[in-house]
Amino acid sequence: DLGASRLVDLSTGKEYGQEEGLPRYFGGMNPSPDGLLYFLGGDPAKAPGLYSWSLEGGEAKMLLSSMKEDMQVDDGYISKPELIEFPTANGETAYGFYYPPSNCDFEAPEGEAGAPPLLVKAHGGPTAQTSIV
Repeated sequence: DLGASRLVDLSTGKEYGQEEGLPRYFGGMNPSPDGLLYFLGGDPAKAPGLYSWSLEGGEAKMLLSSMKEDMQVDDGYISKPELIEFPTANGETAYGFYYPPSNCDFEAPEGEAGAPPLLVKAHGGPTAQTSIV
């Protein structure tokens, strides 16, 4: 998944990501004597939180969320970002995140033309300086 965080074990070169049970985005890894990694992480569809995870595998466990569970928004209303790239001047490439519309309670009427509004948030970069969590 382009745009998602990856962890690399420098001693083996093995990469870890969502397939190995980590959240889509994470950072601030702190190893502990108990063999676990503690870090901040999240996903566009849920609030960021504090996680623990073992290199031996399994799902990362959320220890503490930044938002009460009963306050979180249903996934069906949250737009999931997609990493995009597009050509710019002098043959350069620019990158961004596209958030397609998402509303589980709405479907565009049959045959109506027109797209939903598009909000563009521009920043000077680099791409790593914007957060999608």
